[in-house]
Amino acid sequence: MQSCPELRGVIRFDQWDEFVAAGDDPTIKLPDIDPLDAVMIQYTSGTTGFPKGAVLHHRGLVNNGAHVLERAGVRDGDVTLTAMPLFHTAGCVLCVLGAVSKLATQVLVEAFEPGLVLQVMERHGVHALMVVPTMLVALLEHPESTSAAIDADGWLHTGDLCAMDERGYLTVEGRLKDMIIRGGENIYPRELEEVLFAHPAVGDVAVVGIPDDKWGEQVGAFIRAAPGMTIVKAELFEYVREHLAPHKAPRHWYVVEQFPLTGSGKIQKFKLREMSMTGAVEEI
Repeated sequence: MQSCPELRGVIRFDQWDEFVAAGDDPTIKLPDIDPLDAVMIQYTSGTTGFPKGAVLHHRGLVNNGAHVLERAGVRDGDVTLTAMPLFHTAGCVLCVLGAVSKLATQVLVEAFEPGLVLQVMERHGVHALMVVPTMLVALLEHPESTSAAIDADGWLHTGDLCAMDERGYLTVEGRLKDMIIRGGENIYPRELEEVLFAHPAVGDVAVVGIPDDKWGEQVGAFIRAAPGMTIVKAELFEYVREHLAPHKAPRHWYVVEQFPLTGSGKIQKFKLREMSMTGAVEEI
């Protein structure tokens, strides 16, 4: 405790029963909480840089869980299934707090396995299976990133690039941070990745912007070959030209055996950019 002066308390697992029983003690005074008080710190996945601690408040978490279940059509007393890890906002907010808001029965499974989940849903008459939420109030110890992402009215600007059709349906096109600006032209990596991924020789692909003195950025494609296939640069270049505008075709091509990944399995594009700039990976 002395080495951690800001630590307010310790919950010991060998005293767990006493801790749980204390929840039924009517003499314990609960702390005074403001809806905007910070309640949780969740770390970002780190796809565009080092993971940042996202500080979340009470109102955001409670409303997120309640509103999502309301919008999903979950009724009071329904049965929900939770397959998300409870250490993440998806599990402890959307699933747990959402279920509490509806006085719902919550069925837990240790890990998501399709066959098991279907069996459990049938056995318990499950009405809803929840997915992932996101709501931030700040980025821990990153004031500049916080001010860039959250405006004066408290609205979070996620950086997602979307298109809305005439029905009002949104399609996520990519991330603003991933956008490549080549000679003043905006290029969206996801568009290229989807085209390249459809080629039979490509097992996986990531497209990033490579710094360029003349154009600002050039398009770089990192390719992992499909099993038994060989990557031929000229072939892929012509393939892209057949499907997309000329300025979108990658000018730098790299073949990799594996991609640098975050703990949640997402490709760390900033590391790919660093690899190209430091010569850690050779062009083909």
